[in-house]
Amino acid sequence: MTHKALIGFHSVGKDLKGGLEESLVLIKEYGEIKKVSSVFRVLSEARGLNIVILVELRRPYDELRTLFSELSQTLDVEGVLLLVDDIVELRPSLPLPNPNFHLWPHWIIPSSELWPDAIHPVLKKSLTEIVSQLDQRPWGEFVAQGKTLLDFSH
Repeated sequence: MTHKALIGFHSVGKDLKGGLEESLVLIKEYGEIKKVSSVFRVLSEARGLNIVILVELRRPYDELRTLFSELSQTLDVEGVLLLVDDIVELRPSLPLPNPNFHLWPHWIIPSSELWPDAIHPVLKKSLTEIVSQLDQRPWGEFVAQGKTLLDFSH
């Protein structure tokens, strides 16, 4: 069984762009990347780049914990499972949807760019609707189109 999932990546290592690119290569072991958001620099942080991907997972989503641990240790990239279909699970190790997903502009805004009609399974609102209700203070700056990170030769 496949699942549609939104996954966020935050790169803080020496090679910000390279960390994101390698994360996208490694995620392909778990499923097919359908869309990649724009790349943003979060204004509240001194350093780092963020992206969100929409992926069709072929493997169980709880296996992503292993990938996220590897990314953190080897590339200084934080992986965050934001949303998987309409699944609600309150496991401490991997809650779904991510409890803060709707509060963080750096995750919800790029996610709505990728899957605007997705319904948050707890709030029962579309991602577009959630974004429209956010505080409109500046939160990040556009850096690049996400598709520039994809290298289809892998």
